[in-house]
Amino acid sequence: AALRREEADGRVYWCGAGRGAPDPGPVAHLLQPYDEYVVGYAAGEDGSRRALDVAGVVRREPRFHCVLLVGGQLAGFWRRTVSRRLITVEVDLMRPLTAAERAAVDAAVAGFGAAHGLDATWA
Repeated sequence: AALRREEADGRVYWCGAGRGAPDPGPVAHLLQPYDEYVVGYAAGEDGSRRALDVAGVVRREPRFHCVLLVGGQLAGFWRRTVSRRLITVEVDLMRPLTAAERAAVDAAVAGFGAAHGLDATWA
């Protein structure tokens, strides 16, 4: 009774039956290529990899291997360059971002820089 059943594309998903918290807007994550979130969704063509890319945005080989998620979905790939005072995150977007999604990436990059004790920017 605490779960509800959802079906999409012939697959069954189970989720909490409660309404949950209000949507805070998109959240971005800069993940390493072997992050368990990415590796955990790497099972074959019919596996759960589609869960990261439900829109099918990856239509070409990415230039980088680190993964940019926005709202739990693949939005692009990234790499970093570190100088003495600044981290520059170069992003290879797979789709255009909305203003809210760009703000989410801004926050993720700022957090990444703060974790390393440096300012950070992205392009």
